[in-house]
Amino acid sequence: MPQSGSHYEVLGRQSSSWTVQRVCDDKQSAIDSASSLFKELSLKAVKVLEVSYEGEEPGFKDKEVYFDGERNPPKIWQFRH
Repeated sequence: MPQSGSHYEVLGRQSSSWTVQRVCDDKQSAIDSASSLFKELSLKAVKVLEVSYEGEEPGFKDKEVYFDGERNPPKIWQFRH
């Protein structure tokens, strides 16, 4: 039987896609890393996801616990009629 567990993923967005920048064991380290990476790498946005695995309902679940930067990425696609 799988055990329950969680970790924190720090994601950064430079243009329109998110990339995992770092994985941390605790929330505060992840938030500190996200804040530093946002400034150091001149990212458009950063976020921290708490990723957990629950044994009772198999599968990974994530929840955003921190965000900084542009909330909506620039629109790349334009549709013409």
